[in-house]
Amino acid sequence: MSEVKKIIFKTSLQPMKCLKVLIASEVFMLLILHSNHKNRKL
Repeated sequence: MSEVKKIIFKTSLQPMKCLKVLIASEVFMLLILHSNHKNRKL
């Protein structure tokens, strides 16, 4: 029973990790674009 729970826990964690990575990359891209925009204005 505990093994099954471990497997379910691991598989449920995978999408969360992917989501976090996706969100982090999106924020990173937005920050880069934002800084580039500021530099262009200057």
